[in-house]
Amino acid sequence: MTSLLRPGVIAVEARGELVLLRIGDFRASLEFSTALELSVALKAEARAAKRSAGDDSHRYSTMGALHDAAAEKARPSRFAAKLPERLAAKALRVTQEGALVALTINRTTARMPYQAALQLSQWLRVRGKEARNAAGESAHWSQIVTGEAVAVG
Repeated sequence: MTSLLRPGVIAVEARGELVLLRIGDFRASLEFSTALELSVALKAEARAAKRSAGDDSHRYSTMGALHDAAAEKARPSRFAAKLPERLAAKALRVTQEGALVALTINRTTARMPYQAALQLSQWLRVRGKEARNAAGESAHWSQIVTGEAVAVG
């Protein structure tokens, strides 16, 4: 099985007050609040999948990296690149399927191990907070999350 977290498969970046999400060939942009909602939903379902897999460890995981420091740096264009389609929270659904977490965007589903879902959750939370700061929002990220915008379970 190939790792979903290898460079180029999943990427999350902040672009102003939006968060860009790339999974394989799929690209979308999210409002920072939607990215934070998705982060919380992924974390909750990943924890349920972890319990389902029989993993009762409580250690902290630091797998993956938010960026590759040795990678060649892309030079930004003088002209702003067109942003991908913006996703509404209602287009997102996160469910637990045994030891896997399924992220459904519109009608497309990506299934990943709970470890990858936990890492993606962390990336979304970090980049969501960066986008929140760029938007000038001062509320704590946990106050922005209502827990109802992204469908869970």
